[in-house]
Parts: sequence; C-alpha cells; structure tokens
Amino acid sequence: MFFKQIVLGSSLALALSGVAVADGWKWGHFKSKPGSIPTRLVHGIDGTDLGLNQALPVDIRIGHRCIARKVPFGTIAEGPKLKPGTHRVRVSLASNRKGCRGTLVLSQTIDVNFGDNLSLVAHQTDDGGIRLSKFTNDVRDAGVGNARVTVRHTADAPAVDILVEGGVAIPGLANPQSSKLDVPANTYNVQIAPAGGAPLDAGVDLPLPEGANTIVYAVGSLNSGSFDLLVDQLPLN
Repeated sequence: MFFKQIVLGSSLALALSGVAVADGWKWGHFKSKPGSIPTRLVHGIDGTDLGLNQALPVDIRIGHRCIARKVPFGTIAEGPKLKPGTHRVRVSLASNRKGCRGTLVLSQTIDVNFGDNLSLVAHQTDDGGIRLSKFTNDVRDAGVGNARVTVRHTADAPAVDILVEGGVAIPGLANPQSSKLDVPANTYNVQIAPAGGAPLDAGVDLPLPEGANTIVYAVGSLNSGSFDLLVDQLPLN
C-alpha cells in the first residue's frame, strides 16, 4: 500500500494530531517585527531515503531568525508572516547550536510579494536529491458549494497522472510542479499513476470540504517504497 498516512496540516488538525509538538518540536524566537505574508512550513524529506533516521529533525532559519527547531519529517505547520522582499531560507540538521546553525543541508533565496500566501517545502527531487521549493497557495473564493484541491509533486518519482474517481484529472505532473482544481465539495477517490500508466493502488478517499483548499503533497521515493502523501488544508477567503 503506497498511501500509508495522511497528515492534515490545518490549525485544527494540528491541535488534534499533535504533529506540531511531536518529538520536542518547538518554535524559535522572533527578533524582528512580523510582516503580512502568511507562510506554511512543510518537511517532506523521509530520512531513510538519505540513509538517516526517518524523522530527520531539522532546524529552520529565515534571514537571521531561528524560526523552528527539531522539526520532524511529516510536519506541516503555520510559519512566520514575512515582509515583502527577498529572504534567505536555511535548513540545517537539528542541533543545540545557537541560532539554528547546525550542519546546513538546504539554503535558498525566495522572493515574497504583496498578496502572497506561501508554502515552503523541503523535499526530494526526481533524481534522489533534496531541495527547497516555494509554492503559492490559491486561497481565493471557489464559489458556493465548491472546494479546491491542489496536488504537488515533491517526491523522488517520475511524472505522474492524478486520477479522480477513476478518470485522469491532472496529467503528467512532474517534480516540482503543482496543479489545482475546483470541484463540488464532496469526498473523492484519488489515485496516482505513472504518466500514461495504471494506478499504483486503490488510492485514498479524500474529503474536500466547501470553502477550503486541500493541498496534497506526494513525498518520499517510489523506488525505496517510502512514497507517501501529506495533506494540508487552508481556508478560502
């Protein structure tokens, strides 16, 4: 079974599941005034694919601020609000060093614009490497009775087709692409298949509530068997 778990990243689900406080996970200290651009932090790197512990706890620094410490694989959490402009994001192996300055594993500059709603995702590439990707979340109103679903390919896997109720809804999604659909709010069977091929398994029944953008991340590695899904959910305006 490829789809072993679904982790909901909405504020309510985080409170219920304990994801945000697992294994000593904690926020760092803010040393400057927050901005207005909301962010989500997603840890989508399974440590076993790198020959390390699956949890692969990391520290996250944005600019000169230590944002979070000891964040384990599978965490989806609300991040800091950023000011428009350019920000350097650094991800390091968890340590007790001051300022989240352990062994650096990812570093990337991101541009933040007025009106953005962002997810910052640490994940694998399609050739087994790792990277940090910035995604813009569409939280515009989807209309009465409708839901939005966003699928993001952040796994060590080739391009895939996304099937909804047995039909191809999103063809040829490659890493690190993202695609979205607005559909009537309901529960849908969602499957993933290699592009042009047969579904990997029976998939999952995914609730898509009215007034929300349900964001599905494919993470892990198809070759190693760690391929899995993480799911976040954001309210629409």
